[in-house]
Amino acid sequence: MGKIKELILDHRGYTIRGVVEVEYYSGTHGYIAMHPQFISNGLLTHTAIKKAVNDAEYGCKVIIGAKLDIFDTYGDQKLEVKNRSINLDTKQCFYGTRGIKRH
Repeated sequence: MGKIKELILDHRGYTIRGVVEVEYYSGTHGYIAMHPQFISNGLLTHTAIKKAVNDAEYGCKVIIGAKLDIFDTYGDQKLEVKNRSINLDTKQCFYGTRGIKRH
């Protein structure tokens, strides 16, 4: 018999990716791919997911809705496995980040 191989999965947390529907300051609507957001193990809550919503620092009047994919994230190489997809409405996107972050 050959050597026994071992696979260890080191679950680090969750990566939130998605697309948001936004209303621009001109009054028109469009779609923007969010910047991915990482949430550590034990910190995944409804509130954390809502706060992960963002307009990729584009700057918009309001985030109308979001279609999100939640990925389990493993190890240092950031292996991601899709866990689930959810949709958020305007009220749920209220705490999302809009505009350019101040550093």
